[in-house]
Amino acid sequence: MIAGSSETRTYPTRVELAGFYAEDAFDFLRRFKLAFYSNQVDFQGKKSRRAKAYVDLRMAVEALLKSIICLRSPWGLAGRSLVRMVRQFSHDINTLKESALKGIELKGNYSNALDKCSMAPVDLRYQFDAMNFRSGDDQEYYETIGSDAWLGTLEEFLDLSLERLQSTLNRRSKILKAGALLGELQRLRDY
Repeated sequence: MIAGSSETRTYPTRVELAGFYAEDAFDFLRRFKLAFYSNQVDFQGKKSRRAKAYVDLRMAVEALLKSIICLRSPWGLAGRSLVRMVRQFSHDINTLKESALKGIELKGNYSNALDKCSMAPVDLRYQFDAMNFRSGDDQEYYETIGSDAWLGTLEEFLDLSLERLQSTLNRRSKILKAGALLGELQRLRDY
């Protein structure tokens, strides 16, 4: 028998999806640090390796901002609607930043560092091999991926932000009442 009306999904909730994105952000940041500060392979000197390490840092920023958007979403938004809303941002850091940090004042150096992520998009890794990230005098490269100060600012922003995000998520983790627990056990988990 086929149901006559569309099914309402409540999984994942906004807090659950925020947690998933937070885990991704932590993983991407860890991977960046492992690669960039590696003693075995030089990720700082070779442009293509440096770009690969940066992509992990860039993805950590994106996942962090998506996590914040989930937490700041309307309480009732969940399931497919929530996932669809977050996916619409794609990899656009400027739009993610605007939505996630609306009403939050960032230090100027963090805001500027995030803005420069648009100069070095997430698909740069593939573009890099094809066109070597050159624009005449390599100015964009040295303002972004080639700048230890810029990468350090992004890394510092992520370290601080993820610590705060984790604290926020931990506060929302709690013991469930019997009725809520029963609801958890009965909810659909096929998402």
